[in-house]
Amino acid sequence: MITSLFYHCYYAFLKGNLPDSEMYYEFLKEEFRERQDRHALTPIQLKTLKMVREAIKTRKIPEMAWGDPLNNEANTPPDLKQKNDQKQLVKEIHLGLSQIEGILHPTGTLYLYNIEHPCPPYGVIDVVYRDDITVYPLEVKTGEGKHDILGQIMKYELFFKLNLHLGHYQEVQPITMCSHYQNFVLGELKKRGIITLRYDRTKRGLKLYRI
Repeated sequence: MITSLFYHCYYAFLKGNLPDSEMYYEFLKEEFRERQDRHALTPIQLKTLKMVREAIKTRKIPEMAWGDPLNNEANTPPDLKQKNDQKQLVKEIHLGLSQIEGILHPTGTLYLYNIEHPCPPYGVIDVVYRDDITVYPLEVKTGEGKHDILGQIMKYELFFKLNLHLGHYQEVQPITMCSHYQNFVLGELKKRGIITLRYDRTKRGLKLYRI
């Protein structure tokens, strides 16, 4: 019961529904009082619950993936060349997996979970990596990171967070990768805790950096 209430509380928070989040939080408190079980939730869930409690206390939810952070530029369908360039880049990124491991410092082994992973109703994310605890949705752009990448990665982050109850992972850490970013977009990504990577093409292959 406690775990179920936690997910109801957290998912309402993610969707920006503070009244429902507060209602489930009160139910949670009652369950804790009755059960007196300190181990009913994991340390990660307890940390998340503190964030939700702070939002309830201040009556303000931080901007999350449910928001539309920017007036995004119109998304034009990519042409065939763009699609092929994107697929080639994703392949090269995965060949440099050891570089990504060095940047992320995963818990246990980092492995490829899926490519072009469906995230209904938000679309398809380019790459998904996993380790023992965390899922890493990665959105890739072959050129500059513009306004659209922020809206996309936030929606994909929301998708994975709304599936925490499945128990496949405990945390979600979104990542973006571009050749370079617009300054404003880079700042907004960092403000939301999204890991921002860039790539350079060298004679030895793709070189990845965290910025």
